[in-house]
Order: sequence, then structure tokens, then C-alpha cells
Amino acid sequence: MQSFFSWGMDQPDVRIASSTGWSVYSIRIRQRSRFRRMSFRAGTSSIKGIMKKKPRFTLFDLQLVILGSALSAVSPKPYAQLMLPWDPASNLVFNGSLGSGEVVELTSVTGDFSGSLGTGPGQVQWTGSGGFLSNGSNRIVNIGGSGGTLTWGSGNFVPSGEALILGTSSANMLDFQNGIDLGGVIPTIQVQGGSIEGHARINGTLSGTGGLQVIGTGNDMLELTGANTYLGETFVNSSTLVVSADNNMGASMGWLRLSNGTHRNTASFTMTRGVLLDFGGGTFHTDANLEVAGPILSMFGMGNLTKTGSAQLILSGNNFYFGDTVISAGTLQVGNGGITGSITGNVINNGTLAFNRSDDTSYGGVVSGTGGLIKLGPGRLTLTGENTYIGGTAIAAGALQIGNGGTTGSIAGNVTNNGTLAFNRSNDMSYGGVVSGTGALNKLGAGRLTLTGENTYTGSTTIDAGALQIGNGGITGSIAGNVTNNGTLAFNRSNDMSYGGVVSGTGALNKLGAGRLTLTGENTYTGGTTIDAGALQIGNGGTIGSIVGDVNNFGGILEFNRSNNLGYSGAISGFGTIVKDGAGTLELTGNSGGFVGSILVNSGTLAVNGILGGVVNVDADARLQGNGMIGTGIVAGTVAPGNSIGTLGVSGNYTQLPGSVYEVEIDPAGNSDRIAVAGTANLHGGTVAVTPGVGTYSASTRYTILTAAGGRTGAFDALTLTRTLPFLDVGLSYDPNNVYLDANPLAFCAVTVTANQCAAGQSVESLGSGHSLYDTITGLPDRDAARRAFDSLSGELHASAKGVMIEDSRFLREAVNDRLRQSFSWPGVTVSRASGQTLQENRATGHAFWTRTFGSFGHRSGDMNAARINRNIGGFFMGGDTLVADLLRLGIAGGYSNSSFNVNERFSTGSSDNYHVTAYGGTRWHALGLRFGGGYTWHDFETNRNILFPGFNNQAKGDYRGRTGQVFGELGYELPFKNVSLEPFAGVAYVNLATKGFQERGGIAALSSSRDNEGVTYSTVGMNAASMFSTAGGTTTRLRGSLGWRHAFDSVPTRSSVAFSGGSAFGIAGTPIAKDAMIIGAGLDASVGKNAILGIAYTGQVFSNVVDNGVRANLDWRF
Repeated sequence: MQSFFSWGMDQPDVRIASSTGWSVYSIRIRQRSRFRRMSFRAGTSSIKGIMKKKPRFTLFDLQLVILGSALSAVSPKPYAQLMLPWDPASNLVFNGSLGSGEVVELTSVTGDFSGSLGTGPGQVQWTGSGGFLSNGSNRIVNIGGSGGTLTWGSGNFVPSGEALILGTSSANMLDFQNGIDLGGVIPTIQVQGGSIEGHARINGTLSGTGGLQVIGTGNDMLELTGANTYLGETFVNSSTLVVSADNNMGASMGWLRLSNGTHRNTASFTMTRGVLLDFGGGTFHTDANLEVAGPILSMFGMGNLTKTGSAQLILSGNNFYFGDTVISAGTLQVGNGGITGSITGNVINNGTLAFNRSDDTSYGGVVSGTGGLIKLGPGRLTLTGENTYIGGTAIAAGALQIGNGGTTGSIAGNVTNNGTLAFNRSNDMSYGGVVSGTGALNKLGAGRLTLTGENTYTGSTTIDAGALQIGNGGITGSIAGNVTNNGTLAFNRSNDMSYGGVVSGTGALNKLGAGRLTLTGENTYTGGTTIDAGALQIGNGGTIGSIVGDVNNFGGILEFNRSNNLGYSGAISGFGTIVKDGAGTLELTGNSGGFVGSILVNSGTLAVNGILGGVVNVDADARLQGNGMIGTGIVAGTVAPGNSIGTLGVSGNYTQLPGSVYEVEIDPAGNSDRIAVAGTANLHGGTVAVTPGVGTYSASTRYTILTAAGGRTGAFDALTLTRTLPFLDVGLSYDPNNVYLDANPLAFCAVTVTANQCAAGQSVESLGSGHSLYDTITGLPDRDAARRAFDSLSGELHASAKGVMIEDSRFLREAVNDRLRQSFSWPGVTVSRASGQTLQENRATGHAFWTRTFGSFGHRSGDMNAARINRNIGGFFMGGDTLVADLLRLGIAGGYSNSSFNVNERFSTGSSDNYHVTAYGGTRWHALGLRFGGGYTWHDFETNRNILFPGFNNQAKGDYRGRTGQVFGELGYELPFKNVSLEPFAGVAYVNLATKGFQERGGIAALSSSRDNEGVTYSTVGMNAASMFSTAGGTTTRLRGSLGWRHAFDSVPTRSSVAFSGGSAFGIAGTPIAKDAMIIGAGLDASVGKNAILGIAYTGQVFSNVVDNGVRANLDWRF
């Protein structure tokens, strides 16, 4: 029996109750019928049909609530169709759309369910207690909507065959809350995306011993989120499997099999299971880093492994698959720092290919594409494929080797090298990329590696075999850092380049190309150098740059350019050119007799101490020297045989050009430099510059300075002494095959310019050869040094000190004359008193005591013979006198003074303690006054002379005594005026100084002297002036001044006779006493009480060669 229920538009709620007695086939609700709710109430746990035919319910534009153990409200949707099963064999089919939040709830359903949820994001929930067993190979669920969710809430889901078909939305989800039991079968989950991307998720746990098949249409993906434990394989065919952990794919023993399938991980983890690549290959899409630690194998065919996604894929297993590897994005890393990890086949690299192994490994495939390659890990990676990738290479650690000793292996693009980049090919190869970084480069294999990039790496370069060539005849190609060369290092550039590293090892260096190669490193390689073209320059004008070993110069240029000295001991052969530039000296000590080219000495010095063939051209600013042999010499600059005294050989002809210099060294033993010419010597002028060696040239000597077996033509046009010996005269002479230098000795006095120098020189010469002082003098470097030596030896301090003592005798005379002048009254001077009376002052009566202190400093200038002497003196006098008869006053006095003096130019100093006594007298007849006296002074001298000149340092000290005796007289006539009194005066004195003999203490330059005396007569004329006045308090004050002229007669320069031990005596003149001098003085006297006068005064001497300034203080007391 079949019944129908129909509703029209806008019907109220419909409730259909069911019991076991009902027999209802179907209910139809017409389209556009309107009601708010339709309810089906089943029995206590299920809705069961009692008829064998399948009933159908069709719902249009309605809200549907299926009442069971739960009640849910849903929102209206435009279309829905529901087919309910009524017996265990029935199927429940649901087609339609569920709105957001809509729920269809089924309770206690047993059987298959199929149908489409449409496009809505609603839910269908199983919440009953029974299981849901698949029926044969039928599809159980087909979620065809966008955002549909099927939740299995009770019991395990047990599928068989092609069990689940998921729809097209990324939000589709099957939520098996109690898991899926795969049993022992391999069910299929098919994601039906069609032409658009399908995406579905399965929550819950997949268990059992079976496996899982994910089949799609190429644009679909299935996401597994449960911690699954199933044991079988996971097979992804033309679909994408999305996982976030390894156990999403079941137990690790189950393999992952990809047939045009994609494994996509959304979180980082390590996959330990094996991977099988089927015909279509497989793809790993990494949204997060993934390490595949298990093996990757090919199952059928040549399937590729493809890497997509921005994150890193690490293959750390021992892989063996037949297809290629394709990197579309991100990084594919082979190995993870251990000893496993590999790939096979070629790599199409449009991302990054990285290798990270701790051991050595090799990869023979071809890497192509736009991506780059990174070498990680301490191991060595060897690439033997002809790689064409252009994304560059980075070596972060370990070594990257190109080739393995065969004929294959290459890279392209630049290399950032912070490890080791090695090339090992048996044939020639070229690399044009730029190598940068801090790493090293290693050349292995018998072939030639040509680098044409402008490399900047700073690590070392090692050539273990074959050749490393920099450049290929163009304008690019370089290296930096040091090179350990045990093969061949070649440079081939058409332009100039510089290399500053150090080349060491047993290998050779080869210069190719038209450009100039400048080496500025201190190279030590021993394999020799070949110049096939261009120029090889050693140094760049600085202090570094060198080579060792032999040089074969086949038509190129070998240039040395150093500012300091450089030695080269190798042999140079070939027919090219050798150039010497730079200010330093290049010393050649090897046998380069096989060289037949040209040698250009442009600057600095070329020292040939071996054999050098070819033609040597010495520029005007350059120098040729040495004890070796040259081929042909043309000198426009300087030639200096030997390195000190020696012979320079010329196997061919020799030419000396105008303006050139031939430096000749000679010594007292008769040895000299010489140029020995096997051919002809052509002299076109030039200067012979003679440098005498140190020593005594005691006899005339002829030195042979040039010999020419083939004859001599021309002559030199000048002769100079570059280091003039004081006592040597030289000249040139010639014969047809020789040039001679004649040296003749000179007397010591012949080189002096003063009498003292001559006298000292003659005395030293009298000591004779063999005396150390004589030999030291003859070894002086030049005549100026000899003159300074004679000045230092002369002992002129002793003669000049005599003059000091004679001149300082005036202090005693001045003290006596001043006392006598003051002791008498000043006639004509009227003193006004406060009372208005006038008084004539007279102090010439009674007894008197007086004292004077004095000090003075000054100097006497030197002349062309003796040097300036400086002098200081200080002392005092004390005396007393009395009036004898009416007009005569007589007295005596004594005193002490100390004189110090020095002659700085002679490093000499001295002092004298002086003890004085005198007797004096004076009288006055009206305006005429007479003063006279005699004195005696004892001197104790101490002298110290430092004798310094090149090669000599001696100190001589002397202690000796002397005495000075003098007599003097002065006559004055007083001219009184109203307020001043003038006294013209004239005086005369005779002074005699006698010294005892002495012997200085010191070395061989100490002098001795016998007893000696010196006398000088002085005359003085001048004018004294005085003005005296009294104050209201009764103090009498006198202002006075003096101006005079003193003249010295007789021995104006004092002299001493001295001698060296074993030598002849000689006379030395001191600094001259002033022949004429102006005497000036000014003073002030004041009465102190009735019986004493206190005075202070300035006195001085001034003339062209003398300056003296002094002060004195007087105290006169009468009683």
C-alpha cells in the first residue's frame, strides 16, 4: 500500500509520526509549498521501513528537522531532496544544499549512504550507536558541496574497496570521531575535483593492517590530520596528500607511493618511511621544512622527483630512483650533515639545490635551470656532470670539486666560496664566473683550468697538478690571496694587471699575453719562470715583490721595480729585455751568460755579482756596480766596480758617455776598483769620483782603475774626491791600455786654515805612523774633520785662561784707585747746609778701614784662530790706610776671588781660585792728585777638556798654579765747578802672569806645559765726575761717574807652549786681549753717620771683541 501527503503554499508545520504499524511509501511536498517545519518522529532509536520498496521523500523550499535523540534547527535553502532507507539493505540518498549552520541528524542508521551535500556548508551527522559498514565496492559518501562536513560519531568506520569520495571544497571534512578501521584492505579515497582544485580533510584515526589509496583528477588534495596507525602503504595517485606529521600516513613501516601524486606538508617533521616513485613520479610540496630520511626508490619507469613549495626538502636517505629531480621552488637539500643522503639522475634546478654531507660524495648528474647550488657540511662534493645551471654556487663549508680526474665536470655562474672550490679535470677547461668569499681554490688534475672572471676570494689557491691560467688573452681574469704552486701558474691578459699574493711551492710561473703582470708578493716558488709575451714586473716601486728560480725570457720584458734592495740568484736566459726601475738596488748573482737581449738600467742600482750577458745600458740617473761580468757596457750614469773595492768585468766593449761618473774606491794598501774590459774601452769624458778608504796614505801610490785588452780611446774630463781624506792629493794618468789614479800624501799643516790648527797638526804628525793619535787623524773622513780635530787637540783653553787672569787684574787696581780718590776731599764742591752756611768737605784726615765686594761677567770674542771664552768672577777686597805727614796716605789691602771660564766650541771649561795682596799710596797737591800701588795675586787653576772628533773621545784634566804681579799709577787733576767736580786722569799699569809647568791627566791627547810667563802694559786716560749734596737730615750723598779709554801693549793674544807625550812642543794662541776698550762706570755714595760712607757702582768694558759688566759695593769707615 502506498500513500501520498501533499501540501500547498504556506502550510503550517507538518509532523509525521511513525510506528511499527505505519505503511507509508513516500511523502511529496510540491515545489513552492510553504511551511515552517516538518518533523519525522521515529521510534525510540530508529526509523525503519516495513515495505520492500524504497520510499522517497522530496522536499522543496522548506526547513527540515529529523527528530531522533537530538533536535536541531536549520535555515531555509532553495532545494533539498532526501531518500530514507526502510530496511537494512536500503540506501539513504540526500541531494540538496544545506545553509550555513544547517544540520541533518541521523540516528541508528545501518547501511550505505550516498549522495551529494550540494554547495552549502551544512553538516550531516551520524550519532547512533551502530556501525556504518560499507557495502561491497559502493561509494559510501560523496560530499559534493563546498564546505560540507560528515561526522561519524559512534563506532569505527570499516570501509572496503572504493569507500570514500570527497568533493571539491577545501572545507570539506570527514570527522570520524572513533576512527576508521582499514582492516586488511587497501581502500580508496577519491577526491573528485574535476577541473578545479578539490580539497578535503579526514579527521580521526586510520588504523588496521591495510593501506590507503588517494586518487584524484590532478587538482585535488586530501588532508589527513589524525595520528594514524595503519600499517599499509599510502598511495597518492594524481592527487595531493596534505599532512602535518609523519604519523598522518600511518605507521613508519608503511611506504609512501607517489604516481603523479603530491605529498604536501604543512608543518616541519622528519619522514622515516620509504618512498616509491611510480610512472608519473612524485612531488614534495613543502610549506614547512621536511626531511625524508627513508630511501626513495623507483617502482616502475622513470618517474621524476619534483620539489615545490618555499620551504626546504631534505633528502637524507640513500636514494635510488631512475628519474630526474626537478626543483621548482624552495630548497632541495641532499643530506643533513651526516654520511647519508643522495640523488640520482639529472636535476632541473629552478630553486636551490643544497648538499650537506660530512663525508665525501660524488654526483654525476647534470644540474640545469635558473637556480643555485649550495655546498654545506664538511665533506667534499664532487660534480662530474656538465652542469649548466646559472643561479650561482655558494660553498658554506667543506669542498666542492668540479670533475674527478676525467674529462667531465663543470659549473656556470658565480661562486661565493667560504670553503674550498676544487677543479679536477684531465683535460683543459675554462670557468668564467666570479669566485668571491673567504674560501680557497684548489687545482687538481693534469688539465689546464682557465679562470676568466674577476675573482675576489681571499683564501689561498693551491695548484697540486696541471696548470691554473688567469685570463685567456682578454682583459678579464684574476685571483687574490696566496698560491701554493706545485704545477703551473699562468697569466694571460692583454691588458695590465697586478697580483699581490705570495706564490710558493715547486711549480712554475708562465707569463702569457701582451699585457704587463706586476707581482708584489714575496714569492718563493722554485719551478722557474717563463715569459712568452708581454712584461713581467717584479714590485711596483715599493718594498715588496720578488721571484726565485730561473727565468726564460723569450722576447718579453722582465722588469724589476723596487724602492729597496732586492737580490736575485736565478739564471736569466733568452733574447728579451731586462729592465731595472725603482730607487733600490737589484743584485744579480746567478749565471745569466746565456742571455743575449738588452738590459735597461733606468733608475736605482744594478749590482752584477754573477754573469750577465747582453748589452747593459745605464741611464743618466742609474748606477751599475758589482764584481761580476757583463757582456757589453754603455754607461751614461754611474759605474762603480765592486760592492766595496772590486773589479767589474766586461766581456765585450765598454763605453763611458759624457756626463757619466766612474766611482773609484781606493785604500792605503794600494787596492782600488777596476773595470777590466776584454774589448775596447771608449772614453767620451765623464768624471772619476774617488772615494779614499780610511787609513794612512804615507807614500805615493799608483792605482790602475781601468784596463782594456783591445785598447783605450779618449779620456775622462774631471776628477773629484767624494770623500776627501785630509792628507791625500790625487790625479789621473793614461797609457794606451790603462787608466791610472796617482795618490800623493800631504803634510798635516797643509790642510789647516789657522795657526793653532797648524801647530797642533805638526805636533801630531811628529808622533808618526803607528801612534794611535796619528793613525786616528789620518783616518778622518775629510779636511773639515781634521781641522776640527786639531782645534780640539790644541789646548787653547790654557792660553785663553791666561788672558782672563791678566785682564781681571784690573779689579785690584780699580779698588785701590777708587779708595784713594774717595779718601781725599772733593775740592771746589760746596755743600749747602740748612743753616745757610757753606762748608768745604775734607775726609783726608785720620785712619780708615774699607771693604769692597764685586762681581762681573763677560766674554772675549774669538778670532779666526781661537774661539770665544766666557768668564764669570766674584770676590772681595779689605784694606786700611792712614795719613802719613800732611799730604800722603798709605795703606795695604787683601782679598779673594773665584773665576770660572769656558770655551764651548772646544768643549773646555776651567776655574781659578785667586788670592790678592796690595800696598798703595796717594797724595794731593791742591787740584793735582797722585795714586799708585803694587799688587800680587796667586792662582790655583783647574781645567777640563773634552777632545771629541770622529773616531776619538778623550778627556784631559789639568791642575796647576800661577801668579800675577802688577804695578800701577794714576795722575788726576780736579776741575771744580758750581755743582760738579771733573777730574781728567791718566794711568799706566804693567801686569805680568807666570804659570808653573803642568801635565794633564787623561788619554793620549793629554798635554804638558813648562813654566811660562806673559806680560802686558796698559795705559788708561779718561774723566771722573762727581756731584755731592747734603739732605736736611745731614746725610751727604755723592753721585759719580767715569768714562775712559784703555789701551793694551805687547802680547795682546796670550800664548801657551804645550806638547803631546812623545811629540814636539807647539805654541798655541788664546783669545786676544782687547787692544782697546772703553771703560765706563757710575755709582752712588752716601754718608752713614759721621764716619762711614756706603757706596754702590756699576762698571763695564765694551769694545768689538770684549763685553764685560760688573757691580760692586764699598764701605769706608774712618776713625
